[in-house]
Amino acid sequence: MLIFRNEGIPMTHKRFSILVVVYTIIFLFLAGLLVYLVDPFVHFHSPFGSLKVAETNEYYQNVGVARNLQYDNVIAGSSMAENFQSSWFDEGFGGKSVKLTFQGGQLVNYKILFDEIFSHQKIKRIFFPLDNFILTDAASSTAIEIPSYLYGTVENNGLWESMPYLLNKDVLVKQIPKFLINNIRHENPEDVAYSWNHKFIFSKEVTLNSYFRIPEEAVQEMVPDDFFYPTAEGFLNTIIPFIEENPETEFYIWMPPYSILYWDDSNRQGYTNAEISAQGYVAWNLMQYENVKVFYFQNLYDIITDLDNYKDYSHYSKEVNYYIYECFLKGENQLTPKNYHTQMLKTKEIAETYDFVQLLY
Repeated sequence: MLIFRNEGIPMTHKRFSILVVVYTIIFLFLAGLLVYLVDPFVHFHSPFGSLKVAETNEYYQNVGVARNLQYDNVIAGSSMAENFQSSWFDEGFGGKSVKLTFQGGQLVNYKILFDEIFSHQKIKRIFFPLDNFILTDAASSTAIEIPSYLYGTVENNGLWESMPYLLNKDVLVKQIPKFLINNIRHENPEDVAYSWNHKFIFSKEVTLNSYFRIPEEAVQEMVPDDFFYPTAEGFLNTIIPFIEENPETEFYIWMPPYSILYWDDSNRQGYTNAEISAQGYVAWNLMQYENVKVFYFQNLYDIITDLDNYKDYSHYSKEVNYYIYECFLKGENQLTPKNYHTQMLKTKEIAETYDFVQLLY
């Protein structure tokens, strides 16, 4: 009996170890299966049943949405585009529209997104805000990295490359609940995804309180007009191949209406002339293509000087987004080879002559 008992002890440990391994495998399988079925980042498939694409993490989700949904129009860009509703564009332009925005997105993020969009389907229109920082930051820089395991399809990357997504604690305990809750909370979750209009107060007081003015002793001299041409060229080198390779797609590229405080800051950094010069340089080059429309909103005096439209020196309310959408429909505030130079000079005049002292003090 003693011999059998002594032999039974290691068998018990062995059995326990086997059970731990088996249950771990089962748990991991079920966890991975749950992630695959719900798929909050839309990496594997479009949502099943009554589920729709709902807000989770735009840097992780947008590439999958671009790959797995069918659509005619794309609303891309930074926070300048996040308060658009895709239903506006459905109604105004027809077809199905999808919003694929990256808050603080840099050029490399959009390159990944556009590669995904145009490698899978032909679209009719793409709406893209050309933020000034795209023309003033290095073309290769990025604020937030998109995980490489979310770039491609399972067929291209293999299931193994998707394991960081399938077996991800954050996806299980945070993103799946967020995805499901937003589906329950909103009748059309795609329409309001990543909108932040409801989270902030838009007023002159709030905007002024959030603004830090560069002190007099730190004010810089104006840099040369062509200072940002290298980064502007980097943008053109990235976007023009998409324009040339997709002649049936209309590109609506627009420069958003930052508040007048933005130009005060630009003045004091010594960037104003160079920023406007880079805008004109890019606009001229883009207007050479028949499938590109360039819209310019940075010198709309009544909007940019009314700080009740803003929550800080650059971010405006949903009402301004709707106005921009209406301009797309009507063709208003569109640049042409004949008017673009005048529009740039108008922006320069506003930035140079506005009474910032009266506003701030």
